[in-house]
Amino acid sequence: MKLNSIYVSAKDFDRATRWYKDVLFDREPDNRTDRFVFWKLGGVHFGVFNPEMVEHSNIEFGNNCVPNIEVDDVDKLYERLKEKKVEMVMERNDVNGTRIFQCYDSEKNVIEFYHWIKD
Repeated sequence: MKLNSIYVSAKDFDRATRWYKDVLFDREPDNRTDRFVFWKLGGVHFGVFNPEMVEHSNIEFGNNCVPNIEVDDVDKLYERLKEKKVEMVMERNDVNGTRIFQCYDSEKNVIEFYHWIKD
């Protein structure tokens, strides 16, 4: 098995796309269709799904899955997101050899970021 991609669902696809493009990733998506937008993060694609493109009545929003994204400098990202008034779920914290925090995206999905703490 190999994980190729992970995505979150959006109540408002355009709003979520703007949030990830402008607030989090600060760049255009690597792939865009009517159903998805994806950004390449290492060997995995992170995406936002547009549920209006399919007939599902049982889609749940927010916190279905918590993407855990490794970054080079979690402190720098944390400060940048705080400046942009992103709502935090879990403030910066050191846990099991990592520095970690969680925030909400525009759709109330929880996204987690970490980096390994060097000795």
